[in-house]
Amino acid sequence: MAPPIATREMGSRATVLLLVDDSVWLPSSAQLLGSVAEASIERALQRFAARVVVAPFTDVDRLLRTLDEVVPDVVFNMTQNVHGDRRMDTHICAVLELRGVAYTGTGPRGLTLCRDKAFSKIIALDAGFAVPECFVVES
Repeated sequence: MAPPIATREMGSRATVLLLVDDSVWLPSSAQLLGSVAEASIERALQRFAARVVVAPFTDVDRLLRTLDEVVPDVVFNMTQNVHGDRRMDTHICAVLELRGVAYTGTGPRGLTLCRDKAFSKIIALDAGFAVPECFVVES
């Protein structure tokens, strides 16, 4: 279990790092594409947080530098892939956990379990849910 995360006193407003996929980021202008959900989330967060910093995930080194520069109270994690590989977003959460940074969303273990559809069905079946029959084909 992760150690408790230090939080600010009640009533104070937080610094939020909105972490997004680099595919929704305009590198030359340092802003989000206007038509993506992340832009709406950014606007909503700005109403509640003292400071919102948006950054794309490009690699672990840049993420660590961004965490050091921003020192967020929480990372609002909207990443869904790393370099187009949806299985690797678990590593982003793992880095955040190793740094002791609070973040939104599912952790690395949950993401890994969710991606294994056959195992997810076994868990659901074991919990008493009706699930369709399935089989696994090794590629």
